[in-house]
Amino acid sequence: MGVLKDNRGINTVEIIIILAVFIGLILLFKDYITEFLQKIFNDIDDNTDSILNVIMPLVRR
Repeated sequence: MGVLKDNRGINTVEIIIILAVFIGLILLFKDYITEFLQKIFNDIDDNTDSILNVIMPLVRR
């Protein structure tokens, strides 16, 4: 009965299960996540160009 009440390794099992679920979700939504991140970085790149076009003439004065 002591084996059934021993919960020393339960934290390790919980962490492994959480990691497995997290990795599974990443693999399931990989295409969506990739598209989302590409859109964000493209928006940042486009906005950087427009900001630099405004700032650079002021710096060159």
